[in-house]
Amino acid sequence: PDHKAGLAAVGVDAKGRKTALYTEAHHKAQSAKKFARLKAFTNVRDGLVKRAIADAENGNEEAAALLLIAKTGIRIGSERDTGAKVQAYGATTMQAKHVKVEGSVTYFDFIGKKGVHIQLTSIDRDMARMLKGRLKGKGPGDTLFRTSDTKVRGYLKSIGGAGFMPKDFRTYVATSTALSMVQ
Repeated sequence: PDHKAGLAAVGVDAKGRKTALYTEAHHKAQSAKKFARLKAFTNVRDGLVKRAIADAENGNEEAAALLLIAKTGIRIGSERDTGAKVQAYGATTMQAKHVKVEGSVTYFDFIGKKGVHIQLTSIDRDMARMLKGRLKGKGPGDTLFRTSDTKVRGYLKSIGGAGFMPKDFRTYVATSTALSMVQ
């Protein structure tokens, strides 16, 4: 073993997927990079959100999905088969049955990554209005957005988010929430 190397081992997991194990030093370096990127992200985040709001109001599916991520920190979601025992959902794969809107309050109840049951409540009048409109006429199994994770990433890049990823919004939400709880 080389404890200075980033990659410690490569193998195949129980589901037959190629997987890698990284050293503690690698994890620390990646964490430092993530928070350095977050620092830069905070300088452009508000502009990206404002643009996404305008585009979502004009019917842009990718913008609407990105707004959900930006406001809640929900993962992006993917159609890829991960071999998981249960179907996981995220912003781009979330179905109408996972969302309930009451006034300015939105309730989310779905299975996330690694089969984790997620129940989330959001109080945001604008998001509730947007989601209520998206729920109209949809059956329980219909998705909220007609888009994909790849399209949302492309949209983010196209509006000036080059170098950033939807998960940067997730990191921002989590960090902001943690900060507000300790203040």
